[in-house]
Amino acid sequence: MQDNSESSITTKQQKAIAALLSERTAGKAAKAAGIAERTLYTWLNEPNFKAALRSAEKSILDDVTRRLSAGQGLALDTLTKLIQSARHESTKLRAAVSWLELSLKFRDMQDIEDRLSKLEAALHDNKK
Repeated sequence: MQDNSESSITTKQQKAIAALLSERTAGKAAKAAGIAERTLYTWLNEPNFKAALRSAEKSILDDVTRRLSAGQGLALDTLTKLIQSARHESTKLRAAVSWLELSLKFRDMQDIEDRLSKLEAALHDNKK
C-alpha cells in the first residue's frame, strides 16, 4: 500500500484507509482507526486521502483479478465435468447454460476491447 499518494498522508490516515478496506461501514472504520467518524468524512473529501484510498482499492482489485484469472481453468474444468457426467439433467443444463453465458460475455468483452483499441489508435493518429 506504499506509493506516492501515501507519502503525503499521515499514519492515522493510513490506518483509516486500512479500516475502510476491511470494515463494513464508515462508522466502524472510524472506530477501528481510532478517529471520529466526522474526521473520516473530512478526510474522504481531501484529494491526497482520496488518491491514497483509490490506490489501495486498486491494489486489492488487481489481486482479486489475478486470483480469478488463476482459477479460470479449474472453473471451466468443473463445468466440463458437470456437462459430461452430472447425474441429473438439471445440473447438466445449468452447467451448459453457465458455459454459454460465460462464452458470450467473454466474446462481448473482447469485442469491446477491440473497438476501444481502435478508437484509441484513431485518437492517437488524429493528435499527430
